[in-house]
Amino acid sequence: YIKLELPPIASINQTDSIVKKIEKEFCELYKRKKIIKHYVSTIGSPSNTIRSGFAASYDALGEITIELVEDEFRKNFPLSKMLNLARKFVKDIPNVKFTVESKRANPNQSDPVNVVIRGQDIRVLKLLSRKIQSLIRKNVPGAVDLTDNYGTGLPQIQVVINRKKANLHGISVRDISNTISVLYNGLEVSNFYSRNDEIKIRLKIKNNFSKQISDLNKLYVYKSSTKSMIQ
Repeated sequence: YIKLELPPIASINQTDSIVKKIEKEFCELYKRKKIIKHYVSTIGSPSNTIRSGFAASYDALGEITIELVEDEFRKNFPLSKMLNLARKFVKDIPNVKFTVESKRANPNQSDPVNVVIRGQDIRVLKLLSRKIQSLIRKNVPGAVDLTDNYGTGLPQIQVVINRKKANLHGISVRDISNTISVLYNGLEVSNFYSRNDEIKIRLKIKNNFSKQISDLNKLYVYKSSTKSMIQ
């Protein structure tokens, strides 16, 4: 199993491109060598186990399940060697966390070793986690795929509205909230029906107009009472 986690803001297309790279350059190579029998990939599915908490959305998760040919037909490629080859291949892919593992006996088994750290300060816990992982790497031969469940979460911008100034201009908090929401998320304006399918139509601002935090300062809010735009 090759499990991968991209940063929390990654799109499903970015995850797909990483999975396709592994399929094309690793899986297909050893399939031609008749070492890999089958492989199947899953992208953006809730069935993926979030191992480290690095990914905050399912779009940033992927998993490739690989079935090898029987042992007697790959004597020069034992399971341990294939695991190491997979780890070596993925370690050079930047900004992605990988776990490469085999669960031949029991697909639902947990990790062989878990270290639990408890405390009140998440920053201290993260620091201790890194120290423990470093000690294990230095002192435990053969230890691989060290991860933690420290979640980074999605990046957020907190907008604090000056309610007095908004009231003076006759603008509600909802007006401002809706304007910001449309800027970043778009707005569903209609539905398109094709045979038995219903496709939602979402109106969005072009990406080059909503890339920076500073773009919030360029927003105008619609004032319905005067039908005017307020910066």
